Amino acid sequence: NVTSTLLPTQYAVKAMIQGGRGGKVLNLSSVRGMLGINAGYSAYVAAQGAINSLTRQWATEWAKYGINVNAISPTFVDTPQVAMLLDDPEFKKGVISRIPLARVGGTNDLVGAAIFLVSDASSFITGQILGIDGGLTATQEPATRREPTIVNPPMEQVTANVFANTRIRGCNPSYVVTTDGVVVVDTPQLPTRAVAMREEAETHGPIRYVIN
Repeated sequence: NVTSTLLPTQYAVKAMIQGGRGGKVLNLSSVRGMLGINAGYSAYVAAQGAINSLTRQWATEWAKYGINVNAISPTFVDTPQVAMLLDDPEFKKGVISRIPLARVGGTNDLVGAAIFLVSDASSFITGQILGIDGGLTATQEPATRREPTIVNPPMEQVTANVFANTRIRGCNPSYVVTTDGVVVVDTPQLPTRAVAMREEAETHGPIRYVIN
């Protein structure tokens, strides 16, 4: 994490200094740069802390060249890389329980902050680590989980022991229910929708099969 930040930034800033027109550097950090986690991630946490320190140090060193250096520091963000983790209801519940806004972040939550910090609107901002974490770093108290309201859609009886739902969250079909358990089909590509569909399917019974 540190090397992939350090090397390209050094080359880019060298070009900015030679160009003589200033510039913007935006590092990608994590809330783990400020918070430890009791899960054996010492190397990752140390790397994020190093990125935060480099952000402040570079802001100090390169200010004379008109170069602003800042970082965004998100918490857990819903991406394809973590889709399987979020498919686990207990894991997802644990993540959300620590976030006051009671949801997992999305990539769209990072866009506005990133654009702001590389635009002229942030010309007097440098050396800052902007948390994008739904309030995670604002409190030590676990958030109160707001349970979603689940409305079971109507099921169409296909055979004596098979019921199918053909209209749910944009999937057609999305899952079928049998007397032997729920069969999930056509899993959505978007991780948040896949998790939501699985949770809704589970209201009809245990999931026995998943067909992508």
